[in-house]
Amino acid sequence: MEEACSESDERGMAKGIPFIGIRQAMRAVSTGQKVLTVYIARDADRRVTGRLERLCRESGIELRWADTRLGLGRSFGIDVGASAVAIVLEQDRVS
Repeated sequence: MEEACSESDERGMAKGIPFIGIRQAMRAVSTGQKVLTVYIARDADRRVTGRLERLCRESGIELRWADTRLGLGRSFGIDVGASAVAIVLEQDRVS
């Protein structure tokens, strides 16, 4: 289920709407949206990302790893770090 990835390939593999940040990713996973993949930065605090990681494993959601928070954020078009990003199937997006 877990797979390492480089920061340069995250956008190419991600098909759907990115929910950027730990809170957004947790909301997407915990509300039952169709989450295709969750990316977690290796340098993120495990106290912050541990629950998300467990939920993904329990739900059978693919986990992928980025080296850094800054690289993960930049891969999804923001200039700051992101601990996690959830990719949600477009029609399941909740406003």
